Amino acid sequence: MPLLWISLCFLIGLYLGAVWPWMGWPVLGLLSAVSALLLPRLVGPTRSPAALAWAVQVEPRLQVAPLVLLASLTFGAWRVGLAQRVAPDSPAALLNDRGAFRLRGVVIEPPDRREESTLVRLRLEAAVPLDEDGRPGAPVAVRGLVLAFMPAQAPWRYGDRLELDGRPETPPDASENADFSYREILARQGIASLIRYPRARRVEQGADSPLLGAVYGLREQAYRRLYRLFPAPEAPLLAGILLGIDSGLPPDLAMAFQDTGTAHIIAISGFNIAILAALFSLVFTALLRPFLSRWWALALTVLAVAGYTLLAGAGASVVRAAIMGCLGLLAAQIGRSSAGPAGFNTLTFTAAVMCLFNPLLPWDASFQLSFAATLGLMLYAAHLQAGFTRLAARWLPLPLARRLAGPVGEYILFTLAAQVTTLPVILYHFRRLSLSALLVNPLVLPAQPLVMILGGLAVLTGLIYEPLGHLLGWLALPLTTYTIRVIEAFAALPGGAVTLPRLSPAAAGLLFAAVTLPAFAAEISGKISTWARRVVTPVTILVVSGLLAAFLARAALAAPDGRLRLTIFEGGGHPILLVQAPDGSRMLVNSGASANRLSADLDRRFSPLDRRVDALVIADCAPQALESLSSLVERFPIHSVWWACEPGESRTAQNGLDAVTAAKIESRDLEPGARLLLGEEVTVEVLETGEETSALRVEWQNFRALFTGGPPPAGLGESTVGLGLLVIAPESLRASDPDAWEQLGAQAVVVIPPHGPGASLPNRWLRLLPWDWARVTTDGERMWVELK
Repeated sequence: MPLLWISLCFLIGLYLGAVWPWMGWPVLGLLSAVSALLLPRLVGPTRSPAALAWAVQVEPRLQVAPLVLLASLTFGAWRVGLAQRVAPDSPAALLNDRGAFRLRGVVIEPPDRREESTLVRLRLEAAVPLDEDGRPGAPVAVRGLVLAFMPAQAPWRYGDRLELDGRPETPPDASENADFSYREILARQGIASLIRYPRARRVEQGADSPLLGAVYGLREQAYRRLYRLFPAPEAPLLAGILLGIDSGLPPDLAMAFQDTGTAHIIAISGFNIAILAALFSLVFTALLRPFLSRWWALALTVLAVAGYTLLAGAGASVVRAAIMGCLGLLAAQIGRSSAGPAGFNTLTFTAAVMCLFNPLLPWDASFQLSFAATLGLMLYAAHLQAGFTRLAARWLPLPLARRLAGPVGEYILFTLAAQVTTLPVILYHFRRLSLSALLVNPLVLPAQPLVMILGGLAVLTGLIYEPLGHLLGWLALPLTTYTIRVIEAFAALPGGAVTLPRLSPAAAGLLFAAVTLPAFAAEISGKISTWARRVVTPVTILVVSGLLAAFLARAALAAPDGRLRLTIFEGGGHPILLVQAPDGSRMLVNSGASANRLSADLDRRFSPLDRRVDALVIADCAPQALESLSSLVERFPIHSVWWACEPGESRTAQNGLDAVTAAKIESRDLEPGARLLLGEEVTVEVLETGEETSALRVEWQNFRALFTGGPPPAGLGESTVGLGLLVIAPESLRASDPDAWEQLGAQAVVVIPPHGPGASLPNRWLRLLPWDWARVTTDGERMWVELK
């Protein structure tokens, strides 16, 4: 109990020091004055038990002296005050808004790679001012952290020493964004300066910790291997579950997780750490029992959990779960329970330790959600489960009621307990409330332990021997696909999530107190049964068998059926064409701007057992259209790459070329008139090439399709007779009037409007926006068109 109150006072001191920055020093002065008055009486000749002041007496109910609590409160106020002055007063902030500089710094974290950009955090070492002509001045030693926005495919890694030429600026405040202050968010990370898209070059590699470099390098290899072993969107989901990288999910699927209250599945939480800690403990205990004591097994388990925490990015929720998991293992080792009051001790001590290193964490949304959810489980989970047991015992035998209480509590009641205490946080930060969470979580949570274990084993073995990784991946894939499909189905239901007015900080605090304080009076008891006892049941075996059947059915649906299919996607304003020949051969035309979206679109149409792309034809070499090329090459087995346009000298094009070369993929240029054979009968001909775009014609039996990114190709002649499909890019509509395209007489015209869905186009044309894709299926004589 003393640890609980000391930690609570430290956390309260953090809040008071942030709200009233002046309170730390007066309270410290008061503490010194009280100590000066009491010390002579305690050590002088007149000391006696009756003379002991209240400040140094141990309070029986708290089991700690009030003077110690006051010291903890003061230390918290002083610690947060110091941290708040670090970022704004950082020497790096003195460079903001003062012109161009050449900065030298070391990348201190793995870059945050996103669709539009890559965020790189650097520890500055020196700065050189640049004049208007770019000539450097006298160098200045500077320290501090800076956030750099880089292109999406920037090749930088942890430990790189970089030189940046750009203009440091002050992060935008709340006045520039009505919902949040980006300046405050960065300040909590010790960053007071950002620089947008500077010119960068690598000076040195491996300039920081070799150990962290090895861990982060392993993480990047595992991330890439995930996309080789699993299709999308299963791969980005597993990347979030296993590695803490959740930026790869398609936006619509990420929103589906939020709307169904299942976003906690993506993030690494105590659930994941508990499974890993149990596995590590079991393995080390079994291996070392003949040689070493159980304390060595505990030490190795803690080291393994710590290593996984670093591998997963060491976010707030991961660190919290890791510390609590290790403390729970230690408590079990010395014969003490981590439930009840001991659980509150562990939770508050973990929060205090984390905030000691980063006192601005309490204002981080993920930190608040993680601790609020854990607190909800401690406060309500056991009571709700006991209440369900009593209620069920009215109609069922008591042993059966207790058996039902396990899965009902784990998948329904525990979710409710966590939602009660996270509700104020969700309403304050996100305003989005899921009404379907209690229905979705019981359906998807039972599969998650196996998803994590099988997915993790697939990645580990895949790093050593890829075919074996594929084998284990096939076991994990049905459960992962099941999770996604259930969440998508419930997210599509109307009324599953509602948007509420934002709560003020005071209202959120009062609501949190209302849902937590009354429960502190109740004693928490009971133990959660192990997941294995619930999973290995006839019902679970039946469910898994059904999922495997669904997995095989998906593979069967993707099998060739003797028809030609052409699917058109929208790739950030650039059309993408997938050609699937009657014999199952596949050709992809263009790569687009979003690798995550394209990966998800392709894998929905590929068999999980066969994700190959026989040929990739680049017919659009605009830099934006090549953004996803390097990621596409990493994620799919591609046999050959054909260039029907000139890639140019942009960094994006160079990254794509480097990725193709690194993957040892055959790459050739195509001249006008070149013909490619897809399968046994489908031909793809290059009609003409331009600087950035080219026109292609697909032929099979009596069907013809024209795919173009420029004006109507000259000299088509009779080749347009019987034209079944015409795909027109926005650049084509800007280059030629729609009437010129109408003269080609295509039966179906699919177009990406150059000015959005409202552009003036012929009514019979099929606008790809707002649809996700258009598909044309033909047997050589007839044609079917589908939009979705």
